[in-house]
Amino acid sequence: DLNLTLRGDLAPISAKLEYSYRASAVYYSDVFGLWLAAASAFRTPTYVEAASRFTDRTSGLILLEGTDSIAAPRNTSIELGGTLLPHSGLIISPSVFVSRLSNLMIEDFEPVVRRTFRTEPDTRTYFGAELAATWRVSDALSILPSVSHLRFLDATERLDTNVGVPSQNSRYLAALRLQGLFADETWGYGVGPSVASLRRFNDGSLMHPIFVSLGVWDFLDCKIPQRCDRVRETGALICEHRFAGG
Repeated sequence: DLNLTLRGDLAPISAKLEYSYRASAVYYSDVFGLWLAAASAFRTPTYVEAASRFTDRTSGLILLEGTDSIAAPRNTSIELGGTLLPHSGLIISPSVFVSRLSNLMIEDFEPVVRRTFRTEPDTRTYFGAELAATWRVSDALSILPSVSHLRFLDATERLDTNVGVPSQNSRYLAALRLQGLFADETWGYGVGPSVASLRRFNDGSLMHPIFVSLGVWDFLDCKIPQRCDRVRETGALICEHRFAGG
């Protein structure tokens, strides 16, 4: 199967035409499937980033000013993946991908006044690989292990952009999740631990690498250890543990 999707959007502030696309080729049989996909998408700069101006009422100094020529950050990627069915109760899904980040946004907040946003002139590229499986033990229970790896192909560590910083992304992630049904298959649940390599942030803190997730049809998702923040309106809980590190 071959699929191609194109989309064009007029940016609400600059009125510039931005495009997105996705192309994919899929081959499948009774025992395995193979796909190749390429896509590109963007994020429109906000009003604050592109056209705002915040001034101090007392002095009249411009504290923060948007940049009307700022470009839309873009992610362009290509992915190769497959699905294997060794037997009826087991599905194995390996995949690899390469993504290129361009037009990343730099928060130029060092000056005391006239802080602004600029476009990163260079691109950043990263490689990822994932191996996931689904083992259907019974009609009411499935086991889903997964491992993944992420590596930035850029050699330098740069902290000037608001995304795409290698140290702020875990290089390794492993998870083991159980999913099942209960109450005459009226309700479903999911539970399992995940372990991720450390992430380092601009404030010098580190993200704790271990958390546990609990869920009931994804309406409840609690990641434990220590700090919890209620997000959105779905009742989801996200808990993070940070500790100081040099």
